[in-house]
Amino acid sequence: ANGNYGINSSTGFGGSITNNLSNTILFYNNNYILSNGAVTNLISNSLVQSVTGGLNNLNGTIVVPHFRNPVLFSVVTDGGDYRLKWCSLAINAGTNTGISPLDLDLKRRNFENIADIGAYEFLGNMPSQVNNSTITGTIDSPTYTGGAIQTITSDAKIQAPGGAIDFKAPNSITLNPGFEARGVGNYFQAQIGANETCVN
Repeated sequence: ANGNYGINSSTGFGGSITNNLSNTILFYNNNYILSNGAVTNLISNSLVQSVTGGLNNLNGTIVVPHFRNPVLFSVVTDGGDYRLKWCSLAINAGTNTGISPLDLDLKRRNFENIADIGAYEFLGNMPSQVNNSTITGTIDSPTYTGGAIQTITSDAKIQAPGGAIDFKAPNSITLNPGFEARGVGNYFQAQIGANETCVN
């Protein structure tokens, strides 16, 4: 589960029910979990608003998901972008146990060996705040985002799993001999300008 949707559980025929939530984000919803009757919620490796306990959960009273573009819970819509920003604590905070091999974008899970919490796997690089970044070797990622004062120098070979291959830095980008961007149906873009912020 991810985004504007909650769980409404009821006993049904006088029995009981157990909700097992794992790698799940439930946020920005007035009633994110509604329970009736003999209901047990087992929450692990998740981020649930106002929930602090459980097994390997993020603290839902102080941690926010940092979705790219969430829609307020008062709006009934399938819109909004619930992919994670680079600064989300949900990245690499899930569990690989029992997960689907693909996310909702049909991209592979556990991109950096540990699955993210939420419906979408973050497939970018964390921005660096050092003055300069020299990138060598092979990068299996669609984006590399520089930090606030960073320049990028690269002779990397980039294999994009899908979409655009973006280099973003506020100062300068130098592509040395040996640099290569490859992938069927993809393209390379070097952008000097503002970087993605992390305002929710």
